[in-house]
Amino acid sequence: SFDTIQPDDVIFTAGRLEPKKGIDTLIRACSLLKKRCVRFTCVIAGTGPLLHKLRQLVEKLELERNIVFVGWQSQEEIRSYLMDASVLALPSRRLRNGDSDGIANIIVEALALGTPIVTTTASSANEVIVDTVNGLLVPPDNPDRLAETLAAALTSKELLIRLAKAGRKTAEELFDGSKNIQELEAFFAQALKAPLQAHRPKST
Repeated sequence: SFDTIQPDDVIFTAGRLEPKKGIDTLIRACSLLKKRCVRFTCVIAGTGPLLHKLRQLVEKLELERNIVFVGWQSQEEIRSYLMDASVLALPSRRLRNGDSDGIANIIVEALALGTPIVTTTASSANEVIVDTVNGLLVPPDNPDRLAETLAAALTSKELLIRLAKAGRKTAEELFDGSKNIQELEAFFAQALKAPLQAHRPKST
């Protein structure tokens, strides 16, 4: 269910802790937020090969009181964290081999729930996220821009509510299951009405 009540100062991210997710960029952005005296808590859900290195980076930047690792979470638990978050941050990057994130399920859920999204132009999310309209886009591997954008979101309830409403509209237009099924049914019904002769091989 959609809700425009925005919790205070909570950044949430979730996913496998691997290079293309860019969680290190988010952690460095959090360090900048702390230096700018922006109040926040960052919750990181997920596990993966970079967990130890990311924990070390948090300790190095003295962010133990600001960043919390909560490990793997179920779909229901992820949804609960989304509802309790001010923003969903997905700082993904494109790897040298071209690997990058697609349109993750968590993006669709955040749009539907009313949790504003801050993500990068490196993933396929920009196929549905229009910067400053239904979400916020930043360049990948840019902690300064990410921190600046997160600060703007965390300190403006008006912005968060506007993004939430536009995000819900996007979810309803692009990801409504019953609507998509009806469109598929209409497509296949039309295809079945095509003359069978058009599909028969020509005799030789």
